[in-house]
Amino acid sequence: MAIFHLSMKIGRRGKSSAAAHASYILRQGQYAARIESGKERLEASGSGNLPSWAASDPLAFWAASDAYERANGSVYREMELALPRELTPDQRNELLQQFIQQEIGTNHAYSYGIHNKSADDGEEQPHAHVMWSERQNDNIERDAAQFFKRANKKDPSRGGAVKGWGTHAGQTLTPAERAADLMALRTRWADMTNDALAKSGHEEQVDARSNLKRGIIIPPERKIGPLGSPEQWHHIRQKRAARAARTRPKAARPTQHQTPPQPLQRTRGYVLRPVIKTITSDDIWRRNEDEKMRLEREALLANHDAAFTAQQNRKEFDRMQRRTTSDVEREIDSWEL
Repeated sequence: MAIFHLSMKIGRRGKSSAAAHASYILRQGQYAARIESGKERLEASGSGNLPSWAASDPLAFWAASDAYERANGSVYREMELALPRELTPDQRNELLQQFIQQEIGTNHAYSYGIHNKSADDGEEQPHAHVMWSERQNDNIERDAAQFFKRANKKDPSRGGAVKGWGTHAGQTLTPAERAADLMALRTRWADMTNDALAKSGHEEQVDARSNLKRGIIIPPERKIGPLGSPEQWHHIRQKRAARAARTRPKAARPTQHQTPPQPLQRTRGYVLRPVIKTITSDDIWRRNEDEKMRLEREALLANHDAAFTAQQNRKEFDRMQRRTTSDVEREIDSWEL
């Protein structure tokens, strides 16, 4: 059964890394292990509309976006789309390329990847990630630093590339207008997906509308995702505990130590046997963490005291600066000579 999904995301400088996300989409660097392990397939990937200085290295373009975009500015936009299981990998790639050309065209630099892994029902879960820059291509040669500068309307060659995507590029939209734009985009994707399914001889269709808009009243089902059941939660906790044990320093790995034996003590006819406490490496690790927290608190208090003293000194200096000559004369007259 074909499933509809399209979500939009925005990565902002300081909060998201365009280069790291591009590596994730293209399954390069640390993410290549996902393909090498055989748990996931990369059906297709690529980039387009890159400037000349990044034509052979898409990650260089996204790294420049991280470095030169303005603070808190968007370094990329992304669409995440579900692709029909009913189509072959080539048909899914053809469908995605058609949608990219329709929505992005030649106006923006982009990267994409089609990932496929096993879903909870044991079947395929093909989906695509498409990320692009809001900077528009205007055929003006710029280096990396200038490309992401603020645009110069009077002389475009002296400024950066104009920023904006879609039919309302550069406009400030209301929440209702943004929702309508997103719904229009979802509808276009649904229509294109249904055309591809029909051409390949499948009767399945997708719908961008919610169940409520379609007149389907059904109670919401429990999520059957990676966090959907207590058994899965237990499995995740076990994995996290194992990962934490691997990342601890060698001195904190599970080993047991005992306190040295102590001589017996006799009190009023009773023999007091010392309690031998087993000290594990977890106890040592916990004590070290507590000591670190104590030192951090002391450093914060010291900084606070220093800042308070400096503030008091500034207040006294400001008070002395506000004193006039007459104030000084009155104070001298009050002295007892």
